[in-house]
Amino acid sequence: PEPVAWGELAAELAAHPRVLCIVHRKEDARILHRLLPEGTFHLSTRMCGAHRSEKLREIREALEDPGREVRVVSTQLVEAGVDLDFPTVYRAVAGLDSLAQAAGRCNREGRLESGEFVVFMPDSRPPKSLASAFDLGRGMLTLETEDPLALDRFQTYFRKLFCARGPDGLDAKGIRGLLNHRQGKYAFATAAKRFRLIDDEWRKPVVVAHGPAMEILDQRIEGWGSPRELYRKLQRYTVQIPQRDHQRLIDSGNFEAVDGFPEIFRQVDASLYSEHVGLLYPEEASESGGLSTLNY
Repeated sequence: PEPVAWGELAAELAAHPRVLCIVHRKEDARILHRLLPEGTFHLSTRMCGAHRSEKLREIREALEDPGREVRVVSTQLVEAGVDLDFPTVYRAVAGLDSLAQAAGRCNREGRLESGEFVVFMPDSRPPKSLASAFDLGRGMLTLETEDPLALDRFQTYFRKLFCARGPDGLDAKGIRGLLNHRQGKYAFATAAKRFRLIDDEWRKPVVVAHGPAMEILDQRIEGWGSPRELYRKLQRYTVQIPQRDHQRLIDSGNFEAVDGFPEIFRQVDASLYSEHVGLLYPEEASESGGLSTLNY
């Protein structure tokens, strides 16, 4: 299928009074959210953990009101451990496992005779980490079948996905050799350090201007303890961003180290944290003439 333009997709979503749309990239979610009617919810990891929890609570409360329109644009973070129920769900093309997770948010409670699950080709490529699953899922969806998410198709999907990654694709960190049960050798500590479900070595945290985070930092309370202890207190108010962007925003004066804690960085300009979409880079806030123009 041909990619659908964001404006066209937004018009289609706006026609649904209750709809969830899941996209690959944080940038996609932000762009699409801006094109949708006022009151549309946004979820992505550009929002700190506390902020996302607040929005999820608001979404669930809104869904309890049968007369209220509820539209949500989100990255794939809603596909794991987030119980939402929508009559209509749109999902950007992805691997069959991700599509199945997204479909699980469609008529989840079984209140309707049937829900509507729509898979669309996004106007962008997914992150590199999702590219193989994206291409494979797109190819398998073009095959004629009554049920594209039938169980027998998943065996084929995962076999092709793992083969595409090579014989060591699932053990890039060499963890298997650290847990050699045949020789009775188990390097658990080393394996634990290497193991990541989502590799975050390329990301860096910043404390953002949401909730009491800035007040906590400005109080300069004595006895904060180690950087680890302070970061633990502020972890719910941090956003992880790519290391290259983190350094760029330090160099431009948008992030600064916390006094006495050079390992911890804070957001300088509080206006660049939107209560709708979370952390904004300066160029994103000015791309359409400023925050007020963006309705952020």
